[in-house]
Amino acid sequence: MIKEITEFITKKEAKILMDLIDKNAEKSLVASGGKEKNILNESVRTSYSATLSSTNQIVKDVHQRISDHLGIPMNHGEYLQGQRYEEGQYFKAHTDFFYGSNYDQNCLISGNRTYTFMIYLNEDFEGGYTTFPRLEKTVNPEKHKAIYWNNLENGEANYDMTHEGKEVKKGVKYIITSWWRENAWDGGADFLEYNKRIRSKSTITKDKILPSGFKTGRLRNDLHNLVQDSWKLVKHKDQIDHFIYKEDILQGSKQTTHKNILKIPVISEILAKECGEIIEEIINAKLFIQQVYGFKSYKAGVYENMHKDHNPMRQITMMICANKDLSSGASQGMVSDWHFYINDHNNKENKISLSIGDYIIYEGHNLDHGFTDMFVGKNYDVLFLHYRLEK
Repeated sequence: MIKEITEFITKKEAKILMDLIDKNAEKSLVASGGKEKNILNESVRTSYSATLSSTNQIVKDVHQRISDHLGIPMNHGEYLQGQRYEEGQYFKAHTDFFYGSNYDQNCLISGNRTYTFMIYLNEDFEGGYTTFPRLEKTVNPEKHKAIYWNNLENGEANYDMTHEGKEVKKGVKYIITSWWRENAWDGGADFLEYNKRIRSKSTITKDKILPSGFKTGRLRNDLHNLVQDSWKLVKHKDQIDHFIYKEDILQGSKQTTHKNILKIPVISEILAKECGEIIEEIINAKLFIQQVYGFKSYKAGVYENMHKDHNPMRQITMMICANKDLSSGASQGMVSDWHFYINDHNNKENKISLSIGDYIIYEGHNLDHGFTDMFVGKNYDVLFLHYRLEK
């Protein structure tokens, strides 16, 4: 989703904002995820940046206007940042959401970046286009125009919003960038929480939720039928399966697809609620629905490395076996099964076999898990539902 708005700011506002950028500009940095939180990396980014003070009335007014347009509370917005691109400067293809160690340093309290809102302040330059290579889309800079996009899709990283600030060929380009978070933004609290956890070597769900870290079971008939109905509705609607660390986790053929059930909202809401109640009864605690991911379909030749889920807010995951075709299409005929492996709280490896209608609930952010054997069948489809404990 990329939206454009013409004449979002006035000529006077643009002039004042450009003056503020010139007054406060420093070399732009990029998030590193290392000991230094942000670093200079001119192979990726060569522009200048300026954090704009909210004590300035024009800055405050523009920020409030963005908040009103997005329908997001003002306190979810980071400080407005201005960028200046001089001749020959650029920002290579990148995403605005955080992941991995960058997530840990920047998002433990505030949550990830949900939206980016960008405003072009001038147009008297050449080059400097904003491109979205995965979408094969180019946005032409026009003075006072705003564009915005969603960095998360159903709570997951939206790689389609990978974007690039193309090299300025002549003149100077000025823009304003505004990032918005899942929760109220508090960068200081994010970094303090990160440092606290580094010192204690803890995670958000270090305390055990389940005695062993996982539990298997079977859906009652009405929920099993609902899962089957939803799977049949979307089984031919495969989408690209985007998720953080995909290249590190998926191995072999790397072939998985995603089937989105949020497009059938009544069913997805019932499944999330009813399955959540099953988990609540098991753990004797109230849950909040973190994400209805939908169906993931594993294809022939794929396997996974053991891994922990990157998102610390995914404290409990329910994975339901919805469909599996174990015929190999080769002379060996049917394979016996495809197993899910998980290391429990004692670091003991457990080999799990799921029939259609079976589920496993597990602490995905705490425990190493994965389908580590190469899949030699045709497809193996599971439904993922993610939850966190209510505070």
